[in-house]
Amino acid sequence: MSTYEALKYTFTGANITGIPTSAVSSGTFADARISSGSVTQHVTAVTQAQSTWTPAVNDGGITGVYGRYSRTGNLVTCVGGGYFNSRTSTSSNDAFQVSGLPITSYNGGTSSGSGYFGFNNQLGSRGVLNVPPNSTTIDFYSDGPNIGTTTTRSTGHIYDALRNQADYPGGLRISKRNMSESSNVNNNYYFFLFIVYMV
Repeated sequence: MSTYEALKYTFTGANITGIPTSAVSSGTFADARISSGSVTQHVTAVTQAQSTWTPAVNDGGITGVYGRYSRTGNLVTCVGGGYFNSRTSTSSNDAFQVSGLPITSYNGGTSSGSGYFGFNNQLGSRGVLNVPPNSTTIDFYSDGPNIGTTTTRSTGHIYDALRNQADYPGGLRISKRNMSESSNVNNNYYFFLFIVYMV
């Protein structure tokens, strides 16, 4: 048996640590297995966090609020919800918004993220969420919207804005007026939010 053959069968950790970095970085190891406890350098280089956030509405009032988020690198996933304890304006066409996202969104483009919302009322309602750039606020739209549209349905509740879109091919921005039925405090109408955005 040659010296090389003898050494390859008694290769020790001390020999491995003597391998120059250039020999590792310039090639690959076939079918290498490394213990999970040994892999730390690149994991710690990725920002990771999990905690709570508190949704807040710009009209009406909410209670029973909950919010959780998880961040991995530059991507944040949020869920949240609660129910109304005071009603939104029945006459305002100003945009309805939820604020309080845990991390300011990426500052670029038209949208830094999106998701969907669900509000409980006698017909149910669901639509599209958008996170504008450099923001901690969520905007509400009907399905298939032109993100950034300021067009609102000046009459009717949210199910009218979401379902009767024949005259609004670019979609609609949900207004405080549209939310007035879903925020009817006599029925404790619940809502749910899900959104993923870049930071």
